[in-house]
Amino acid sequence: MSNKNFDINNLWREKEEVLDLTHQVSKEFLRALPHRNVLPSKEDVLNLEQFVYKLPENATNATAIIKELNTLGSPGTMLTASPRYFGFVNGGALPASIAAMWLATVWDQSPTMKLMSPTVCKLEKVVEEWIVDILNLPSDTTCSYVTGTTTADILCLVGARNYVLKKYGWDVVKKGLIGAPKIRVIVGEEVHTTMLRALRVIGIGNEQIEKVSVNKAGVIDITALPRFNDEPTIVCLNAGNTDTGGFDDFNYIIDKAKKYGAWVHVDGAFGLWARTSQHYRYLTKGIEKADSWATDGHKWLNTPYDSGIALFRNERAIQESIQLKANYLIQDSEDPMNTTLETSRRARAVELWAALKSLGKRGVSEMIDNSCRLTKYFESQLKAAGFEILNEVFINQVMVSFGSSKKTKLMIKAIQDDGLAWFSGTNWQGKEAMRISVSNWATTTTDIDRIMELILKLNKEIKA
Repeated sequence: MSNKNFDINNLWREKEEVLDLTHQVSKEFLRALPHRNVLPSKEDVLNLEQFVYKLPENATNATAIIKELNTLGSPGTMLTASPRYFGFVNGGALPASIAAMWLATVWDQSPTMKLMSPTVCKLEKVVEEWIVDILNLPSDTTCSYVTGTTTADILCLVGARNYVLKKYGWDVVKKGLIGAPKIRVIVGEEVHTTMLRALRVIGIGNEQIEKVSVNKAGVIDITALPRFNDEPTIVCLNAGNTDTGGFDDFNYIIDKAKKYGAWVHVDGAFGLWARTSQHYRYLTKGIEKADSWATDGHKWLNTPYDSGIALFRNERAIQESIQLKANYLIQDSEDPMNTTLETSRRARAVELWAALKSLGKRGVSEMIDNSCRLTKYFESQLKAAGFEILNEVFINQVMVSFGSSKKTKLMIKAIQDDGLAWFSGTNWQGKEAMRISVSNWATTTTDIDRIMELILKLNKEIKA
């Protein structure tokens, strides 16, 4: 049975035609990335208003839909995948990871249970082994594939909360949190805001969070570390400060915390990948002693967006915290749903598998090294031009001041408005700065040279 607007045969006929068109316009978009301005024009942003209309009463052909999306949407995008986008830690998706994501979307799998998606569940276990190996984490580490580091933090901290309370006789699964012993949470003053959000989500109030003072690199000053006591405690550390790229002293802090049975969690949204490099691995010394870690594939590994990874050693603590059973489910003890927050989710591990395989262990290391080399090159060019670098450059983060706070803000705005490249601003210990994050596989010294020409030109104009 069919009618004018819902015609099954017609929908089947549209499939190949619309996928061919999508392939064509996607290739055109990618070809233009190295040449287009990062910032969309004001006219292209205004044209997005053409998307605003009431839902049509009748069906629209799939190819017409893609044509509209491409005509209006593509020009209006901020090109975060551009090799000249440095605003936040946004990687550009590797070719194999894009193609794998397309194929996984066609598969339309939800890897909740092995019964539902044998292929993706198998790939998740393979990727787990690969990631644990390349990051040199303990062999008993388990991976869960989530939306991003915020969700990874939440998942790990739920397990941490229940684990430390259980040690002191309180079962959260049975009793909830009302009346539970107070949990002490220790973080650095430069803790990432998403970690604070994750702590709020699991029921930790601001009064329970002790912020330890940091040094000039934005990492915990170990001389200011508070005394640990015999009480439920969670310690949250940073692998890669979002402004400086600095790393907490994992060896010292984790050893101290472990003497009192604390759970140690590390937010390594991008910095954890420094562990793959022979040149920068020293920054992560001792990180393997933690209980859990959170990172993103869509940052420094350069997979498409919506690809976070939660890693934890105490799988049982995670399972007990989020266990889910229903009569209609046909569950296995090794099903991914036992260690992740979502029951319905996309097959994120497919593009992770493709990215890792496309580069290999050496390629991942070389990609990380290349980003750090380009960052140092950027730093040297800015210094040579007489601008002030506000941080020691550890990995892929640079902060530059163009003089007064007012002038720095003007320079950032002028660069953004020009459109050639895009940087964000930050305030580092009371001083305005432009923040540079080099994390796209496609960035080259030529890109940086072009940007330096623009910076010098705008600097002269603003001086005048």
